[in-house]
Amino acid sequence: MIKPLNFKWPGKIWILSDLHFGHSYILNLERTMFKSIEEHDNVIFNNLKKTISSEDTFLCLGDLGKNWEKYIKKLKCYKVLILGNHDNDTEEKYKKFWNEVYDGPLFLNKYCVCSHEPVQISDHFLNIHGHLHGTKLDEEKYINVSAAVLEHKFFPVNFQNFMKKTEKLPKIRGERFLQEWFKDKYIFLDKLHIGDVPVYSDGHIVKNAKEILSFFFDYRKKEQILVEPFMINWDSLKKDFSFEKLKKEIEKWKMK
Repeated sequence: MIKPLNFKWPGKIWILSDLHFGHSYILNLERTMFKSIEEHDNVIFNNLKKTISSEDTFLCLGDLGKNWEKYIKKLKCYKVLILGNHDNDTEEKYKKFWNEVYDGPLFLNKYCVCSHEPVQISDHFLNIHGHLHGTKLDEEKYINVSAAVLEHKFFPVNFQNFMKKTEKLPKIRGERFLQEWFKDKYIFLDKLHIGDVPVYSDGHIVKNAKEILSFFFDYRKKEQILVEPFMINWDSLKKDFSFEKLKKEIEKWKMK
């Protein structure tokens, strides 16, 4: 679910995920420093309460736990929830204690998408997420704000902390044809007008098309052949492709 980019939430936006109130099993995982689940719950709640003012917004990225309402109702800020995989209460209950509730990813601006689990994105975006608890993904565009992450240890994180990272992102619409993240997903619908793009009979672009085109045009120029890529029977090269096989296909056209 995508939130319009012109929305306005009050004050600062504070984000935290995987609160797991009342889930005693969590103490056997990465939260072994707590002697009881009551201590665990009180630490998280007190950190939220003393960090988030009544004029701010709290964005929770899911996995509230059990009996979470007794804590959330005491927070006097604007409250937004993205449901996690452990959030199984009724919609009515969530809407009673949260100002806004979403069951999918949420764009905070054109660069940052928030979600419970990590979502697949291109290099133009940041994904602020939870779900991974005390681990993280080995890519800078993914930011884990689970409660137990070492950098903030059970404190909510100010959304503004991530804005500097967006300055390093590649510009949207800056990628050239066949360099986009979706380059392997193309299906050409009009196979009579595919130009210089090598395409199989089912419309899918030939794998490694950029490298093949580079080779093709260099070879064509060197041999002074007028044959175009769409004249080649790419289906015959689909299995066990090699440049030697491509040379043979081109040689066929030299004989015509």
